Amino acid sequence: MAILSRVCNHHSANLRYSSSTATFYYVQERRELALDSEGDMGRHYSTRDFFRQMPNRLLARYFEAHGVLAELDFAAMKEAQPDKLFEAWLELPDGQRNAMDADLRDIFEMS
Repeated sequence: MAILSRVCNHHSANLRYSSSTATFYYVQERRELALDSEGDMGRHYSTRDFFRQMPNRLLARYFEAHGVLAELDFAAMKEAQPDKLFEAWLELPDGQRNAMDADLRDIFEMS
């Protein structure tokens, strides 16, 4: 977890590290948070469910790294209640949303 913090702190100062590196660190921390990874076969991905399952602090870091949704106060959002986030997500341009959704799907599949 300390590694993720260092990478995110570094990322805040220097936005040049790759998306795949960021994805790896998000997945690693997500795995640490998982209580039991058995029985995950056959899980269905949806963006809304992904937002519901992912801790707000990790969502905030992901979107900060991509320079979007800065107007959202992730700290004020209740965990597992991403309604405002999902509404803002739907307002993003399709191309931008589709590219990030591919990242999120990768994170989901690796978690």
